[in-house]
Amino acid sequence: MDEVIVAGAGIAGLAAAKELVRGGLAPVVLEAQGRIGGRIHTIHDENAAAPIELGAEFVHGLPPEIFQAAEAAGIEIVRTGGKFYVVRGGRLTPSGDEPPEGGEDVWDKIEKYADQHSQDISLEAFLNLPENASIGEDSRDSLKRFVAGFHAAELDKVGIKGLVKTTEAEESIGGVRAFRIPAGYDLLPKYFCESARAAGAKLLLNSRVKAINWRRGSVNVSIESGERVEGRAAIITLPGGLLKSSPGSA
Repeated sequence: MDEVIVAGAGIAGLAAAKELVRGGLAPVVLEAQGRIGGRIHTIHDENAAAPIELGAEFVHGLPPEIFQAAEAAGIEIVRTGGKFYVVRGGRLTPSGDEPPEGGEDVWDKIEKYADQHSQDISLEAFLNLPENASIGEDSRDSLKRFVAGFHAAELDKVGIKGLVKTTEAEESIGGVRAFRIPAGYDLLPKYFCESARAAGAKLLLNSRVKAINWRRGSVNVSIESGERVEGRAAIITLPGGLLKSSPGSA
């Protein structure tokens, strides 16, 4: 019986496997696809001047989890350069050295409202409050573009409390700065994978999990191929949206 079953060989699953072997356990990682990395998907094409990132492209800020791993693996990370541009009046115009966010005055209003009210509201509802009528159109447009682009959020659905927490987390690591891994973002999951496997972890690709049966001290995982994997515990690292869309999920 394997010690721990890890579902998903994205960066979270591989990092979990690496930590498990450090703790003396023997994990088995199940991955539905025929590759590791999950949403980190790098293509190395001899006809391209640089690796092509189909998934994660930037390292936002200075998260220690990434930079410490990169240093241990000897992976180079460089800061991106250039200028930021925005579309105004149908024309592409420079916006300065930093990405537009709507201005400090707007974020101050959002933070103050979120702090003073227990009930959350959407960003769209917040901007439509009578007391916010004084927020200028340029600030509104900049804020909307930033939230839609950087946060990939719909203005009528994203709550301002979540935006405040996300912004606080971003500021704690200097998230406004962006970095890249010139040799390819996939070097990071490869490092975690190789480290874990060298210490005894197993990796099973093309092994889509069909069902998980759990009881205290034991878990049984069924794979679409018909194979079963048993362990003492399981770690599920799949995206929340994927879990929610799965049959039988809560």
